[in-house]
Amino acid sequence: MPKRNIVWIRNKDLRIHDHDPLLAAEETGYPIAVYIFEPGFLKLKKLEKRINGHRYLLLSLLALRQEYIRRGSDLIILEGRAEQLLPQLAKAWKIDQVHAYRQYEPAGRAQENAVNNNLSCDLTLHYGETLLPAESLRNGSGSPYAVFTPFYKSFLRSENISPPRRAPRQLAPLPADIRLDLFSIVSDDTLFDFESALQKLSSHDSVLDKPAQLLPAGEKAARQRLKNFQQRLSTYISGRDRMDQEASSRLSADLSYGTLSVREVWHQVKAHQPKSPDAEAYLRQLVWREFAYSSLWDRPDLLQNPFREKYEGFPYQRNQIFWKAWCEGKTGYPIVDAAARELLATGYVHNRARMISASFATKHLLLPYQDCEEHYLRHLTDGDRALNNMGWQWSAGCGCDAQPYFRVFNPTSQAKKFDPQGVYIRRWVPELANLSNADLHKPREKTLSLFASNATDYPAPIVDHAQARLNFLQLAKEHLNPNSRASSHQRK
Repeated sequence: MPKRNIVWIRNKDLRIHDHDPLLAAEETGYPIAVYIFEPGFLKLKKLEKRINGHRYLLLSLLALRQEYIRRGSDLIILEGRAEQLLPQLAKAWKIDQVHAYRQYEPAGRAQENAVNNNLSCDLTLHYGETLLPAESLRNGSGSPYAVFTPFYKSFLRSENISPPRRAPRQLAPLPADIRLDLFSIVSDDTLFDFESALQKLSSHDSVLDKPAQLLPAGEKAARQRLKNFQQRLSTYISGRDRMDQEASSRLSADLSYGTLSVREVWHQVKAHQPKSPDAEAYLRQLVWREFAYSSLWDRPDLLQNPFREKYEGFPYQRNQIFWKAWCEGKTGYPIVDAAARELLATGYVHNRARMISASFATKHLLLPYQDCEEHYLRHLTDGDRALNNMGWQWSAGCGCDAQPYFRVFNPTSQAKKFDPQGVYIRRWVPELANLSNADLHKPREKTLSLFASNATDYPAPIVDHAQARLNFLQLAKEHLNPNSRASSHQRK
């Protein structure tokens, strides 16, 4: 007799291709797909934390449900606590097994444990958020890696990534007795109304002043982006750091929400240009993603604490004037301001621009990396906690394999190198568009009268680069090497 299996869809596997829980449920019986929003999903406080991500999630989930319906089944979408609803549904529907992808973030792991403790049937967790199970790579002493290069070499030695699996062409219809209205556990308030949800999101666009221009959501759009990236893969090495070029994959949101599986991306890129330097360079970035997930798996406190203990209590300064200028793109440094405005306008920031912006925030302005990390999560569509945290800790100098504290990006020289014609700056800081290339990268040397023809008040630099760099280096030296401070006082 066919088994009844719930496929517990979560917010990091919104696809129907290469979906192990779905296929495992289908192989033994009826897959009954269920997605559960947390209570109060659309309350303003939650919206403000992830407004672009929530919009992308809703649209991708709506597209996924349509795929289930097209294949003869449906995706049941509810709102409530998974640890309560899933056991109740499993009991009412006589479920034999629940299948799901395991997650790496502490909140997701805690949720899995709570669900498993309450279920009367088995919960089978599949790995698929990464290419290899997070705990599978260890150094010679059996400990987690703290440096990327040895991790990367170990990954290549261990590489045994199974090929992506087919998407089912047809799915069995839901059993006739799978009717939510028959059970008291589901009320009208529990059923999720997409139309209402999207309207509420639109009504809160005042949070951003206007809606961000997001990439098309859903699995179909994601698969098209993968094809587009394959066509320009040969420019990846030469263009990935150029903010004025479209050389990056733009698959970050798709990997974050699982509208593409990471192993399908891996195999498609590898097959498109076997052993090409560009393909290998991109695949190395996917292994960096593995490194971030593996680090969070072994050190879940990274979301609260710096990896390097010496950075505990680092004397960051919550200067509200600096904070507002950095968030709004009004620091007087065009490349930093361009990154800030791209984030607000699109829910995305070019990776090189992220690094420049992060270095400037934490080392020029001494803003706490944790505050900056949350600001990015609030606005990013591809806001992935493991990667976002690792990126900010790397830039601040306190993370796994981070850049040394004494490396402080010069925003002007970075702009000249990676946006030489000022294409990126002109796009996002249009009040500077009429400047020559030579002047565009150094408006701090000009008076405000230069911009009078544009009727703009583009600000003077909020800090002097050279002085801010020296201030940070002295502060970091004293905090990270307290003996040097004592020696300095003794010499005086």
